[in-house]
Amino acid sequence: MERVYAVAERLGHLFETFGLFLFCAKFGGAIAGSAISIAFLLPKNRREAALRLCVGFLCGLVFGGTVGVKLADWLGLIGQIEPDEIALVGATLASLCAWWGMGALERVIGSWSPFSARSEDRKKRS
Repeated sequence: MERVYAVAERLGHLFETFGLFLFCAKFGGAIAGSAISIAFLLPKNRREAALRLCVGFLCGLVFGGTVGVKLADWLGLIGQIEPDEIALVGATLASLCAWWGMGALERVIGSWSPFSARSEDRKKRS
């Protein structure tokens, strides 16, 4: 039971240090960005939807703070808006861009793959 209290105390210190609101803002932004990316381009099946949701969510959580700070600096908003708002916007943008970046990467790799549909079309033409 003492270990449970020690872990709970460490988690409490972690949320005090980084801020529960900041984490919730990044969490909400990551979910919002994933939902927007799904709404823009509907997935072909459930697997693709789950993959898109996971990739967008994780990228929003991991890169949300950095993207938010860079965007706020670029727009000249640092000091004018709260850090949790910066994290929310950054997580949403990072999550939204993650799927678009993965789609571009998939197309580049697919065009060079010998097993892709595009390479089959090229073989038929020649």
